[in-house]
Amino acid sequence: MYRVYVDEREKRSEVPKILKEKYGITVIWQQLPVADYVISDRVAIERKSVRDLINSLRDGRLFNQAKRLKEEYEKPFFLIEGSWNALKFSERAAHSVPSVIASLQYDFGIGVLYAPTKEDSARVIKFLVQREQGEERRRVPVKTKGKPPISDIRQWQLYLVQCLPGVGPKLAERLLERFGSVRAVFNASVMELSRVEGLGESRAQEIVKILVAPWKLKGKGGLDKFIKKD
Repeated sequence: MYRVYVDEREKRSEVPKILKEKYGITVIWQQLPVADYVISDRVAIERKSVRDLINSLRDGRLFNQAKRLKEEYEKPFFLIEGSWNALKFSERAAHSVPSVIASLQYDFGIGVLYAPTKEDSARVIKFLVQREQGEERRRVPVKTKGKPPISDIRQWQLYLVQCLPGVGPKLAERLLERFGSVRAVFNASVMELSRVEGLGESRAQEIVKILVAPWKLKGKGGLDKFIKKD
């Protein structure tokens, strides 16, 4: 049976309903740390209306979302939904959109898909689900902010490591594979952490700073650039 993990924010959209009722795909609601639809361990989709795309471009969220998507998934997609003609663009926005789309694909390696309607969006997602879970037989990982069952040690290990700033599911797996246990990850030095692909020295310093700081220390400290709220 095909299934897809869907972020709870998508409950306001008709797309999950179409996936379930028309195409028979099991929809599993989760609080996803990144993406709106997780199709497999390597494919995820961020769905945006044309208006959302323009707004996220204006407020600077778009490229941050793109960076996070690429960090977590091998084959991420932006699914742009709606009609471009329905919006009135400023001259600056009209000139920016093509270069932004090109940047998403060229600089970030993110596929950009288009769907005029919600029905079309559901059809695109269905195709990717069938391709990944059917032909490719890829597994669908659980990527959630909620606590896993107490009996699931592997998910707890991933959950604990993902609590570190700037660490998502993909990077958490990479850290655990590199160090072998949660304790070893937490005991790693800045130099050891910075050698892990996708981490870097700056983020490694912030992680170690949190792990070694005494509880009595007050103040927020400098994590804003790693923990961004969309």
